[in-house]
Amino acid sequence: MRGASTFRPVLRRSIRAIINYLLAPLGIAACFLLIPQLDTASALLIAFTAAGVACGIYYPYSMAYGIAAHPEEGTRMAGILVGA
Repeated sequence: MRGASTFRPVLRRSIRAIINYLLAPLGIAACFLLIPQLDTASALLIAFTAAGVACGIYYPYSMAYGIAAHPEEGTRMAGILVGA
């Protein structure tokens, strides 16, 4: 049973990572739609911060998943993601 108890935290972290990766684009889209409606500096600052956080989640996960799937093309994939 020791193996199962050490596996659970790893499984929870990877499920949380997948959920974050799937929700980050929705956060980016929500900020994209919300920002034009805002008119105060503090609201804009909060919205741009939220968009930055969502982008900060999405890009590293995209790199990690892409390199894990295609390790021989890591440099090319990094260039494509930066260019996009």
